[in-house]
Amino acid sequence: STQSTGGDQLRSMLLVAAALALCLHPVATMSPMDEPSIPAAAKQWGSVNVFWRGQTADGTTYPCIRIPSIIFGSNEGVETYLAFAECRRNTGDGCFPTGVNSTGNTDVCYRVSSDYGETWSALRVLASDASSPTAVWDPTHEQAIIQFVSQGRNLQSISSDLGASWSAAVEISTDWPSTTQGTTVGPGTGIQLSGLNPYAPRRNIFIGHHGSYSQDFVWYSDDGQTYQLANTSTLTAVDEGTLVELQNGVVLANMRSKSGHRAVSVSTDGGETWSAVHEDSLLPDPECMGSLVGIHDTPDIYFSNPGTNAGRVNGTVWHSNDATSTWDAKLTVNPGGKFAYSCLSISDDAQHLALLWETSTDGCSDQSTSCSIIFSKIPMY
Repeated sequence: STQSTGGDQLRSMLLVAAALALCLHPVATMSPMDEPSIPAAAKQWGSVNVFWRGQTADGTTYPCIRIPSIIFGSNEGVETYLAFAECRRNTGDGCFPTGVNSTGNTDVCYRVSSDYGETWSALRVLASDASSPTAVWDPTHEQAIIQFVSQGRNLQSISSDLGASWSAAVEISTDWPSTTQGTTVGPGTGIQLSGLNPYAPRRNIFIGHHGSYSQDFVWYSDDGQTYQLANTSTLTAVDEGTLVELQNGVVLANMRSKSGHRAVSVSTDGGETWSAVHEDSLLPDPECMGSLVGIHDTPDIYFSNPGTNAGRVNGTVWHSNDATSTWDAKLTVNPGGKFAYSCLSISDDAQHLALLWETSTDGCSDQSTSCSIIFSKIPMY
């Protein structure tokens, strides 16, 4: 009959719409997985799991969680670590949970610790369909700033209560050239220059890359809201970058490179222009993210990455006390074990650094390098 034919057509249309929805946003289906074990070599650093494969937030179980960012801050005397990562519905890219193969979009998730990293809050989603979380602690206003990318736009959100709530995300790239909008920020952390910086006190600066080993971009803000693009025409053939303020106020960018060693550039005007890139032959680079942190009012700079250019293993924390002219390999975090992306931060005491780092773990295949993210407290002296 005509009526049944119309009903069949409607059902067909609904089935097609459902299929298209699955194509646009494939759903990862898996059961939550138990917290993995800590690598034996890392237990001496007071290490605890923060993110891992098969973790659940807001009703969604994510097969992979990658790309660490961590900051430490204090608000009205309460001290807290805030850790961020990409909660991925897709497997691959260093994360291969056993028996799981899925696709889907990515969310920015986070956890907080108010007992100096010993325990962490439940996993929460900060931004849906978003990636590349990169954080800065703003001590002037006692607030956390997080930047990320969503749907080809660069966005920023702020928390004034140590992660209990977040402001609505605001686009910061509206006035940028179209070729720079959606630049992958970080990963890791940006920086806020010290109040004594001779060029731009309290300026927020972020670095990111657009395209694989094409060009890095830097953007900065003096009010924490409006960001201008720096002149980074010199930052070519490099990738993911990390920033640090040297004791003399110079800003240094240390970037991923294909040369086998890290690439470096400096700015002597608060991040507005950058020198030609040169190779730091003392820091190996297996084409992986690295992280810098400086210790306020000291010449001490620390850097973390895989300690070899032969692969994502042997995570090493390096130390320099001469503005990165020389480096010493201070310690190996996971000797002989997997170590991929990492993020350094100051910690709750003057003797340690906080390190958030990726490794493989039980419940993942041997080819995995990034199936869990671990928090460790690394001695500085």
